[in-house]
Amino acid sequence: MNETLKNEPIDPNEKGKERVDAWLRSQGLSTRESEIIKLRLGVDESSIFTLEEVGMMFKVNREHIRQIEAKALRKLGGDANQVRETLQGILRGSEQKE
Repeated sequence: MNETLKNEPIDPNEKGKERVDAWLRSQGLSTRESEIIKLRLGVDESSIFTLEEVGMMFKVNREHIRQIEAKALRKLGGDANQVRETLQGILRGSEQKE
């Protein structure tokens, strides 16, 4: 897994954020797993955070964040790029319905 992802952050609107949160919950992610995925993939934020940065936010080391991220990605059934594409689709879908 890369330390940083090459894509630009996703720019969500409020409905998009709600849809992303609902989808992540429906996939069985804990609140912590959801927050880590969103930070690592750039959802809800203006940038994509590194393992080190997310670790500092959660007051754990980067390896622990990597493990949580990997577990969450397994639950979501894909790699980071596939999950990112799914989240972008959810956000685009919510923008089209407004």
